[in-house]
Amino acid sequence: MGGTYKRGKYWWIWYKDQHGQRHAESKKWTLKRDAEKELSVREVQIANHEFHGRHIEETTFNQIAALLIEDYKINKKRSTRATENRVTRMKKFFGNGKMKAICVPSRVRQFILDCQAEDLSNAYINRYLSALKRMYALGHQRTPKLVAEVPHISLLDENNIRSGFFEHGEYLKLHAELPKYLRLALTISYISGIREGENFTIELEQVNFISGTIRLRQVDTKNKQPRVFYLTGKYYEELLRQKEELDTQHPECRHLIHNEGKPVKSFKAAWKSACVRAGVPGRLFHDLRRTAARNMLAAGVPEKQIMQIGGWKTRSMFDRYNIVNEENLKKASDSVIGYLAEQEAAIERKK
Repeated sequence: MGGTYKRGKYWWIWYKDQHGQRHAESKKWTLKRDAEKELSVREVQIANHEFHGRHIEETTFNQIAALLIEDYKINKKRSTRATENRVTRMKKFFGNGKMKAICVPSRVRQFILDCQAEDLSNAYINRYLSALKRMYALGHQRTPKLVAEVPHISLLDENNIRSGFFEHGEYLKLHAELPKYLRLALTISYISGIREGENFTIELEQVNFISGTIRLRQVDTKNKQPRVFYLTGKYYEELLRQKEELDTQHPECRHLIHNEGKPVKSFKAAWKSACVRAGVPGRLFHDLRRTAARNMLAAGVPEKQIMQIGGWKTRSMFDRYNIVNEENLKKASDSVIGYLAEQEAAIERKK
């Protein structure tokens, strides 16, 4: 049901949607036939239950992108800054963010092709696509809805799964080549397998310098589970040297890993050049995570404890086990230190 009428010098259309709600609109039609043509389109949409309201048609990329950033900030997600950077890049492609949200899905394929033309990996592109899907999901959950539905956006196949490891001799060489401010970070992830983001946000209040205990708070971990691990042996001595430097040179600093008393924000260039000098070009900081798991397995640490120390997702086969106590975690660290000492002794014998 609908019709046309003239108001001033422009033609308007009116119609009732599938819910019986009346709508009126004009695109400044000066000819009645143009208004009638638009009315016919609306009537078809309503008959097919495809009309969801004019406000949904007017929703822009900027509006749903704002929902995503808001969600990340409210939930205090660690990747908020990275997500903001991805949104900025997508805005440039989608009409500086002014493109209508209903038009964006039809442009996703070209966005992918443009990213691939810049030699971005499928895994990297998928972070954009996942962010885009989340925008629409949040827009659909909004009251009233900002988008009628969540479009199907397929993720790309990721064939770049890495399996890099550090042999103990390689760790020692890299430790020597890294700038001093990165060495303890290398050691911590090499021993425990904690993630890069968890490592560089450790604050002094999380460290017990008497026992060598480092506690990761719930808010600092990716899976929102607090964890604890130990540094013992010569690695504990490295921790104490860090404390002595902080106490004498940077007493105002509250971060365990620092560069001249300031939090470490980026170290890619320093890491890359040190890896080249150490003879392990192309290695990633994340390779330390896999290395730590392998070392713990080789040292005989139970898988349950390995997953707890490193924060890996719990396997269903281990669900029936009780959570290990902290004394067991310290024993696990001692086992790893003993294993690595044997590795160093073997390296020395070969010299």
